[in-house]
Amino acid sequence: ADAGHMPNAVNLPYGSLFDQNQHLKSKEQLTQIFDKAGVDLSKPTIYTCQGGVTASTLAFVAQLLGQQEPSVYMGAFTEWQQRAPADLIIKGDGTPTAQ
Repeated sequence: ADAGHMPNAVNLPYGSLFDQNQHLKSKEQLTQIFDKAGVDLSKPTIYTCQGGVTASTLAFVAQLLGQQEPSVYMGAFTEWQQRAPADLIIKGDGTPTAQ
């Protein structure tokens, strides 16, 4: 399948949430990570990933940081690629996969 992402998606790598001992980083560090990624914890957010597993951790951490009822799209990008119109699958350079 072609690589890409959903419109308006931001990248927040799952591994960035953990320290070298695989423990969650401090609340302050986690807040900075979410802020730097462009996630506004005061707004509704849908977390997703390639298969739906790591998105659950992102949503869990967001809730720890005070986000109200974060959502997880369990179909993930795998389902999105199969079902979405090609113009809603954005390539790495920001253009739709279908032109």
